[in-house]
Amino acid sequence: MSTSLTPDQEALLERAVASGQFTSPADAMAEALAMLEERLAKHARLKRDIEFGLNSGEARHGSFRELAAELHAEWDREQAELQGRATIKPAAE
Repeated sequence: MSTSLTPDQEALLERAVASGQFTSPADAMAEALAMLEERLAKHARLKRDIEFGLNSGEARHGSFRELAAELHAEWDREQAELQGRATIKPAAE
């Protein structure tokens, strides 16, 4: 595959090599492609997370502190229920 670079892109590669950050324009291009790959992966994760959020159910409204307190209270109630079920009553003598 071959591609053409703009004069500004060529100058950028030359500056990157001249600064000592890269040993060749090919090394700089490899780094640029690795950064592109990382960006595309982040975009895919973000898109997946947004879809998950949209499909996760009804939205709750309120401040973060209010929602956190509500979720904490729900957790406490569930834990109390579980502990109540796990209690084994001694057999009557």
